[in-house]
Amino acid sequence: MAISGGYQNIQFEDCGPVMQPKILEACKLLSLTYIPPMIPTQGVVVKAPRWDRILLHFDAPPPSEAVISAFRKTSALVVHRLFTASERALRQAGIQPLVERNGVIIFQRSVDHPFYHSDQMLNFARYGKGRRSLLNAEDLTAAIRKSGFNAHLIDFGVISLAEQIVASYHAGAIIGIRGAEFANTIWMRPNTQAIMFGPPGFENNATRILAKSAKVLFSIIKVAKAHVVLQKDEMERVNYILRKRVNA
Repeated sequence: MAISGGYQNIQFEDCGPVMQPKILEACKLLSLTYIPPMIPTQGVVVKAPRWDRILLHFDAPPPSEAVISAFRKTSALVVHRLFTASERALRQAGIQPLVERNGVIIFQRSVDHPFYHSDQMLNFARYGKGRRSLLNAEDLTAAIRKSGFNAHLIDFGVISLAEQIVASYHAGAIIGIRGAEFANTIWMRPNTQAIMFGPPGFENNATRILAKSAKVLFSIIKVAKAHVVLQKDEMERVNYILRKRVNA
């Protein structure tokens, strides 16, 4: 709305200490004025809800094709402009993309943010590596490379938003255990692949819906634990999915 309507000032609902700095980066890339959450505002200010609100469906039926189509249509402009701005920012800074065209990204989960160890978050199931992780992500990366794919193990928590966007756009596939990194599916090209390892518990369906909106292929491989050591057959399953996409 801020972009299509020509508005300058934008205030997002609080998305937490990890996501909020990324929203600030996005506003800077788009030359929008970022107003921190819960700050009293004056004049014309666009109020934006949490970025993932429309995507979370725990027990409810999945959104209809019409809702997904509307989400795709309304997000297309900001996705295009953020990618263009990100590519330009990296080029001006002399930073090369982290992934070549159709490379494979394996998500290295970030360390916990101190906020999620504070007293007010005692009942929250941590964040990043503290919540879920692939304990042998390096072995998975090596197995994918052995199959002939250019695989890169990347911690998206330590790179800029512009680098995340451009890397995800170039990627032919993203792979990891369920987590916030899969929000980067929105930057991917149609007919690329997202592969998620799903530990026990309710799937919130956010990535599944986001992938459908972006026309990205989505596969989920069930695993027994939130902190898992992948076995040979699970790694072979990943390579099978990757080869199937390439040969389609």
